[in-house]
Amino acid sequence: MPIIYKFKKISKPKFKYMITFKYIREIYENEKKHRNLQKLDDDFIKKINDYLQRKEKLIEKSSKTVMDYSVINEVENFRSLLRNLLELRKKKILLLALNHALSPPSTFDETIFLDFEKKLYEKIIDELKNFNDEVEHVFSTEAKDKEKVTEKENEKSQEKKEEKEMDKTLLHQTNKTEIMEEKKDSKYMVEATENIPSFLTYKKDFLGPYMKGERFICDKKIADMLKKLNKIKILYEIE
Repeated sequence: MPIIYKFKKISKPKFKYMITFKYIREIYENEKKHRNLQKLDDDFIKKINDYLQRKEKLIEKSSKTVMDYSVINEVENFRSLLRNLLELRKKKILLLALNHALSPPSTFDETIFLDFEKKLYEKIIDELKNFNDEVEHVFSTEAKDKEKVTEKENEKSQEKKEEKEMDKTLLHQTNKTEIMEEKKDSKYMVEATENIPSFLTYKKDFLGPYMKGERFICDKKIADMLKKLNKIKILYEIE
């Protein structure tokens, strides 16, 4: 009777993909080649942690027997390369946030960020927006201050103009005959309805200034002229 051999079926081992020093170096070189931020694997941070844990266990085991300095050097080089990669990406994120704050894109793929990179990007955007708002506030305040200065200058200019017009009116509407007749004119108690600056009368003397609400006595001609200019109201005649 022939011998029958039974062969046990051996299943293929399942190899789990693990990060290596070569892997991180390729990512770093790829990041340097491109101007834009490159998208990393979703589990990139987990792979990094797995690699470091695995290497730390090897170092711990070797310390009990013979120290394996090649593993230590590999880990140090890995950490250095990883730091350079993240620094390079950080610079790209800063520039990206600055550009987006100045000119926000209509659409933007935020999956290019790692979780902590996205937080950095959003925080920079918020701070830049706040800064821009403060700058606009400064300019708006400056514009209001300039407007106030202009208004004050216009008011002063208007006052000077009114003073000149008042002087011309009072001087040019009189002559020598009127001056002689003025001696016989009555006096009036009047009240200023607005501030009246000092002015030159037809007699070539100065009256004022008078504050709004202040009462003073003047002759009929001056009272009539101030009344026409809406500067006073006549209270009563003084005999």
